[in-house]
Amino acid sequence: MDFFKIPTVIKIKYGGVVPRNKYNTMYKHLLILSSFIVSSVLSMAQSFSFSDKENGFPYNSNGECLLLTKSKEASIIFFTKDSSVFNVNCYEITFSNVEDSLIIDTTQIATDNYIVSSDSLNVTLKNIKANTGYLITYGDSSCNLDQPCHAFTWVTQYLPIDSITWDKDTVICADLELYISPVMTYKNEYGNEQKIKRSLKLSYNSFLPDDNGGAKIDLIHGNYTGSSSIVLDSFPYVATPFDVEDVTSTTISQKLTTDTFYTQAVVAYPNMKTTTKQQHEGDTGIDTMNIFVSNIKEAVENAKTFRTSGPLSLNFTCNANEMSNHYEWAIERGTNANQGEFRNAFVLFEKDINAYVISDPDLYCIELTVSNIRNDSVCEHKSYGCLRIAESMLNIPNAFTPNGDGTNDEFRVAYRSIESFYISIYDQWGRRVYESEDITKGWDGYVGSKLGTIGTYFYVIKAKGTDGEEYKEKGTINLIRSK
Repeated sequence: MDFFKIPTVIKIKYGGVVPRNKYNTMYKHLLILSSFIVSSVLSMAQSFSFSDKENGFPYNSNGECLLLTKSKEASIIFFTKDSSVFNVNCYEITFSNVEDSLIIDTTQIATDNYIVSSDSLNVTLKNIKANTGYLITYGDSSCNLDQPCHAFTWVTQYLPIDSITWDKDTVICADLELYISPVMTYKNEYGNEQKIKRSLKLSYNSFLPDDNGGAKIDLIHGNYTGSSSIVLDSFPYVATPFDVEDVTSTTISQKLTTDTFYTQAVVAYPNMKTTTKQQHEGDTGIDTMNIFVSNIKEAVENAKTFRTSGPLSLNFTCNANEMSNHYEWAIERGTNANQGEFRNAFVLFEKDINAYVISDPDLYCIELTVSNIRNDSVCEHKSYGCLRIAESMLNIPNAFTPNGDGTNDEFRVAYRSIESFYISIYDQWGRRVYESEDITKGWDGYVGSKLGTIGTYFYVIKAKGTDGEEYKEKGTINLIRSK
């Protein structure tokens, strides 16, 4: 009995054997027929679906596979659009492999096991089976008896997930892969086995950065697609089970919770902080906290927004997860810092560093390495933060208005990277009315307990920058009492 009555395409007998290694004429014909099936389904927007959605669902929009969710026999519908079908023939197909041969078993479905709708737009196949392919040949406005159209789908029994596992005997420092069991498969029109990808929702705990430059344990939610395994986008840096929901179908929701994953991996979200910026400090950087990042180029770029006036007294905070037990702060400057070269850097081994002072103008980069050193296995994580100390500068105003309006009420020197400073101010008779060694403070215009008279005053400044530059400045300042 001929499988298809299509003389120009192919004839295959029941139980036909197609040796793949010989790639004979019959197998070539099978490939040609398969290409007709695919092009027909795609070009005419045809597909298969279940007549009763509670019994199953399509695996994908191409109609390559239907997943049967109930063990009882169900019905599927093949439908076409904008065209009536005629001369319909339906077949069940199974494939098996014996050594290097593909065995194709075909059974023509009796006409009482399928129904063509009254408008001839769909065909319902009754009592379908799992692990079976269904092929329909038909004619419509684009096909005829000499060259009929074809459509093919495979039915697979949907299997709930029974386990999600991982390599429990392996020290995993990153890229955690979760293995899904069981794996579902289907056969395509070539008889090749394909894996069915599940759509999964996962939630689990991890060690994450917070919005204030610190870290916290919080929940991660993620959507994944995989057939036999998935790789997590974000590693769980704390011990946690995984809550898994299989949402491959909108009609079926399966939830399960795995065993607890005990991480050996480490992570840190370090930062460096300095004191707040002083008024009139001529600093191009505005931030007093620099949060470390995972690559040196980004860290160098971020240095533009951090404070640049030295000397800076810095506090380094590690913010590492509890699996970390070894800490290295490598501090480098100049070209080596810019290129991320830390082999000869100065290294500190405390978890957190307080009051570390940097003064000389240059680019400085810090590499924090946190490690989990247990037995002979090591997990480590690196982070980078950079800052730039600018060259020294003084900018001395020539007037101020101590009238209490909140604007320019004090005579202050704008500065950057000054390590020592002394100023003395004199009235027009040579009497000293103000002196200070604190560059962050200014003269409020008072002489003793009274506001000084309007007029010209004289200043003498001696200062030294963190770059070694010495300043000896003399000049006049006008005290103006504007209304």
